[in-house]
Amino acid sequence: MDRFVEVPAGEYQAGVKKEAREIAYMYFMARYPVTNIQYARFVKEDGYQVREYWSDLGWEWRTGKYDSRTLQDVERDWLEHRPLAKRNVPYYWHNIELSNPIVPVVGVCFFEAEAYCNWLAKKIVAVPEGYVIRLPRDDEWERASRGTDGREYPWGEGFDKSAANTWDSEATGSGLGGTTAVCTFPQGVSPEGAWDMSGNVWEWTRTWYDEDRKYRIVRGGSWIGYQWFARSSFCNWSIPLWFKDDLGFRIVIAPKDK
Repeated sequence: MDRFVEVPAGEYQAGVKKEAREIAYMYFMARYPVTNIQYARFVKEDGYQVREYWSDLGWEWRTGKYDSRTLQDVERDWLEHRPLAKRNVPYYWHNIELSNPIVPVVGVCFFEAEAYCNWLAKKIVAVPEGYVIRLPRDDEWERASRGTDGREYPWGEGFDKSAANTWDSEATGSGLGGTTAVCTFPQGVSPEGAWDMSGNVWEWTRTWYDEDRKYRIVRGGSWIGYQWFARSSFCNWSIPLWFKDDLGFRIVIAPKDK
């Protein structure tokens, strides 16, 4: 379990207004986002072909049957040159600038991240009884990022360009040019010991952003996002189909029914 950090049950301060919230159970957040070398095992073991790893909607996406008629015009335009399925690796898998083994995997949609969790659940046997491997809930992610005191960033108050990979991290204000290794910023470690929860890549959560259940919440900011996107309280969204060069994920071990 050394690849995870333990997050105790209890209250924490959430959101911009720092409102008191409670998570009534202990859970284990991944210390780092999932990296290319970790995701490569899923690819090598034919994870894209094994039906049991995929949700019903995920398998529809995987087999090209996802109903794209429900998408708005802007989303259809974005997907025009990006196939809904018919690929067996992440979209940017062969991009030399994004394929370093120890940078976060990117170019994965929500369904791919979900399938990876289901695959990994078959591999890790040391999961506590009653717990499962899955994508984190939005509140689990925020709590692991900012601790209990409502701090603005994982390291404290105020942006520190030496603590995260964002567009504002370079002195010229033009960013670092791409994803960075997950162990690059020790100054940015969260109170619970999680790395890269500010900047580098946005991270999928399993929480819906809207009542219509069209968008999923993503968290953390990215290497091409400004510093305020990387605040622990900042909440963004993405349609489950989107796969981008600054969007990845991390996993959590949490109670099955939560």
